[in-house]
Amino acid sequence: MRAAASKSPEQAARIAAVLTLWEDLQAQVVNVQMMEHGITLARYDLYEAKRLSDASAISVETSNAEELRRWLQERWEADMITVRDLVQYGPNRLRETKRLKALLAILEAHGWVTKLAEGTEVGGVPRKQAWKIWRGAASG
Repeated sequence: MRAAASKSPEQAARIAAVLTLWEDLQAQVVNVQMMEHGITLARYDLYEAKRLSDASAISVETSNAEELRRWLQERWEADMITVRDLVQYGPNRLRETKRLKALLAILEAHGWVTKLAEGTEVGGVPRKQAWKIWRGAASG
């Protein structure tokens, strides 16, 4: 986004020049109205770039959630897990508490894990947060 934003004023000027020449091929000067149109179109382009960037961010989160789901299915033998377990043993690039909680929420929304009641024992210790892992197809 930063690269697109830094080029936006230049892009607005180019668009205004093209609009000016479209209206009058002999024009020597870009008038205020054409510059305003150029700015409007350049701004639209920036909004679209941001929208597409945001859409790809969603895809990254979905991809990360799928990576975590596969790891839970293929590598984690127990039926329950905590964020602490994931930070310690989970996929290396996902070992961040905030990220893992978000990914577990995605998996929970799709029925791959279920949040357990506070105080549920995992590994013989009552846990504030723990999840049941559903093997095979999603539970919901």
